[in-house]
Amino acid sequence: MQIVSDLLKIDSSESSDLNKVIKWFINFRWVATIGVLAVLLVADLILRYKFNYIVLYTLTGVLLVTNFGFTVYSGLIKKYDFSNTELTILFNLQICIDYGILFLIIYHTGFLENPFVFFFVFHIMLTSFI
Repeated sequence: MQIVSDLLKIDSSESSDLNKVIKWFINFRWVATIGVLAVLLVADLILRYKFNYIVLYTLTGVLLVTNFGFTVYSGLIKKYDFSNTELTILFNLQICIDYGILFLIIYHTGFLENPFVFFFVFHIMLTSFI
């Protein structure tokens, strides 16, 4: 239990920065959702690539719904005023959901042959830095 409580500790100077990072992640996820939807529509309707679009549109919907939930919870309910424990949990939850959805989108669109695999690497580097 001590290990878990040590992982959930954030210094107060870091908490205001992490509040900004959480807000930035939510805003960036809206851009990503619109971008993924636009790319899927172009690939489906114009380029006529053979993908499993039901899965891809479902994953985009999951991204939309989870980000809507993060937006409502963070902005409207908590007004970006989180305790240190809440900050850590929310940040880790956002990262895990992003990794999962991004991995599944890349997997269903060609995996390692997909040129967008670099977005996954970029996301890992960004969250590692933060």
